[in-house]
Amino acid sequence: MKRTALMLSLLAFSSVPALSWNGFGHMEVAAVAWDRLSDKPQIQARITQLLMLNPLYDSWTKDVPDDIRAKVGLMRAATWPDIIKGDGQHVEDGAPMNRN
Repeated sequence: MKRTALMLSLLAFSSVPALSWNGFGHMEVAAVAWDRLSDKPQIQARITQLLMLNPLYDSWTKDVPDDIRAKVGLMRAATWPDIIKGDGQHVEDGAPMNRN
């Protein structure tokens, strides 16, 4: 019993932290979502149309080949939660954003 508890403790403390909710994880989820919509080009087109309204869209898709530009745009847009975490304009408690 003690040996099992020790082994479980060692396993728990030596495990690698999950990287699923950083920018890379968000982009992976967006890529899967895009691929799942491959049979719905009208939805993909609408997503792209909306994303293109973002002033950062051109920088997100600069030098990206045309055939994957829309997918990459969604993937880069999915990192928005990670971008705002450290921008000083957004807070966790729901208080208004600092608009300078």
